[in-house]
Amino acid sequence: MANGSKCALGLVAAWVVLLVGVVSPTPAAVIPTNLLPYTQVAEPFYGITHYQIFQPYNAPASAPFPREVAIHLVEIDASAPGIEFLGTPGNGATSNEYTRTTTSTFVANNDLAVGINGDFFTTNTGITANVNGLGVSNGDIVSGPGGSGNSLVTFADQSASIITSSTIPAGAWNAVSGNQRLVNNGLNVTPSGSYTTTLNPHTAVGVDAETGNVFFMLVDGRQGDFSGGMRTDEMADLFIDFGVDNAINLDGGGSSTLVFADGIGGASRVVNSPSDNATPQRPGGERLVANHFGVAAIPNPAYVPIPAPARPPVANTDPLLVNLTIFDDFEANEGRFNQAPTFSGSTLGITAASTAERVTGDAQMGDARQKLTLVRDSRTTGARVRHVSGGANPLNNREIEDGELRAMGTEGFVGYFLKTTEPDLMVSLGLDDGFAQGVTGTEIATSLPVIADGEWHLYEWDLSDAAMWNNFAGGNGTINGPGAYIDSIMLFPGASTANTTFDVFIDTVAYNPYGSLALLAIPEPTNATLVASMLLMSLTSRAATRRR
Repeated sequence: MANGSKCALGLVAAWVVLLVGVVSPTPAAVIPTNLLPYTQVAEPFYGITHYQIFQPYNAPASAPFPREVAIHLVEIDASAPGIEFLGTPGNGATSNEYTRTTTSTFVANNDLAVGINGDFFTTNTGITANVNGLGVSNGDIVSGPGGSGNSLVTFADQSASIITSSTIPAGAWNAVSGNQRLVNNGLNVTPSGSYTTTLNPHTAVGVDAETGNVFFMLVDGRQGDFSGGMRTDEMADLFIDFGVDNAINLDGGGSSTLVFADGIGGASRVVNSPSDNATPQRPGGERLVANHFGVAAIPNPAYVPIPAPARPPVANTDPLLVNLTIFDDFEANEGRFNQAPTFSGSTLGITAASTAERVTGDAQMGDARQKLTLVRDSRTTGARVRHVSGGANPLNNREIEDGELRAMGTEGFVGYFLKTTEPDLMVSLGLDDGFAQGVTGTEIATSLPVIADGEWHLYEWDLSDAAMWNNFAGGNGTINGPGAYIDSIMLFPGASTANTTFDVFIDTVAYNPYGSLALLAIPEPTNATLVASMLLMSLTSRAATRRR
């Protein structure tokens, strides 16, 4: 949308307001009774209703959701004066389809009222990117149909439709696409599988067939005690509760962003709490994404913004571990490393066929270990596997010692044992640092080359050595605590692994506050519990000496 045409629309709309007034359309949605105590409503723009649904972590057991959650629903009456949809304009002759920007920039640059992030996109093409499905901007087809074929399409008269097709509808004027169909003719049709059942931040869009109203849904997630995210089948049910007949899921995770132009002078404002670098006490930052979808509208002068959901108080500093601690040995189950290698959006260069499974026999300690089977795609540079611990949530990566949950300190060594026969591989470790004070950053350890002889080898890093640590996301390149928490095991496959499949075995993920983990490199122990007990006695004695 050219700024000139938008300014002209604004002048016409202003005259409409002055001369005849704007009738504020009544939203078609009826808030479900069980959500009324948790829902606030506002009308930031004529024809646009904002529903903020927030269930705090300390809600009663009778609350509608099984966890803390912050949800934003935006209902758009496409027939209201001034309503005009827009998909992100393409790059034209520039390489790839789109230039990645934040949602705030998209809203500001196109004089829009509301904007959301759009489709899944390539992450190996730098500042420009391609998307998976149909993308249309004011009649210009930027990206052809692809992927699932699930798209929201709007037309020149601002009517809207959800389609599942590889054919572009005649007259399509703006469009954005996603992966899953959530609702079809009023029925929940989310597919089975881990994507549906994993709690995540999400962005989704839907249409009420009876009224033609368009809905945007933003769910915050990955922020324990503030918003734990939702399953996509839960989102489908919520859409249906609000009268939506057809809906699809867009890109989510750290991309999920909702922006209103309701700041001072119409400035863009992030309404939700993006998950990148977020803590329960503060929202994260916007991600550069490929495309977006938004709507122009006339500001409502009577609008009073809904206050942001209350965030939990800053947690007390976790006490620190004082003994040798084995976080995961895979003896009973997958432990904290219970997600697929592709779980993290930071993972690049492996396909969905990659797996993580607990296997028995030939363990570094005890009888079990974890086997990662990595199926590489054709990428020759930038491949990375972020195999997360505890869903990458520091709250899940504490360890019980003396009856209380504790964190690693800023001294000692942390690491794990690994074996493989793949020589073109580097390994590292990600740590969340300082979470207990409400300010967290993820640091990444210096990468180490593997010894590819099919034998167990220890890979460890000194927490107090700043030269061993670098900022990965929101960090400062050092471990300065007060607490530190394992975020992930990092693997970096080299160029020669492209289009191959190889195995990596992991065991005995551990922390020693007083020195190296080499004490754990014991050949074929027959009783892991006895060995650990002996080591703990030794280290406890050293700890007592150190404290005197």
